[in-house]
Amino acid sequence: MVPGSSPGGTTIYPKATPRIRVAFFVMSHCYILYSKLKDKFYIGFTQGNLMDRIAKHNKGTYGRNTYTVLTTDWELFFSLKCECTDQAIAVERHIKRMKSKTYIRNLRKYPEMCGRILDLYRNKCDKGT
Repeated sequence: MVPGSSPGGTTIYPKATPRIRVAFFVMSHCYILYSKLKDKFYIGFTQGNLMDRIAKHNKGTYGRNTYTVLTTDWELFFSLKCECTDQAIAVERHIKRMKSKTYIRNLRKYPEMCGRILDLYRNKCDKGT
């Protein structure tokens, strides 16, 4: 018997293996770290695991010439899930432009502010923009 054939002359084809398509979405975050020792905030964004990112800041992974090397007690103060990386970057820049500890504290205090900021930069995730 020849592989792929049957004794009756009808060819048997192996069943096609279904292909599974997995959509890989990278979750982007804008985050704010706080150091109690320095009483300072750090604003950043990441495409990866947020907790890993914080650990890297505390280990000094990003080099001697970075702001977060000032201390090793950074803790997550606030984070905001964004729809795409461009939106996370825009939100990060928006918060940095405010240059205000009060504004940063109000982000955590008043959740409706977050919705307004996300809406403001939602167009950053539109394709072709």
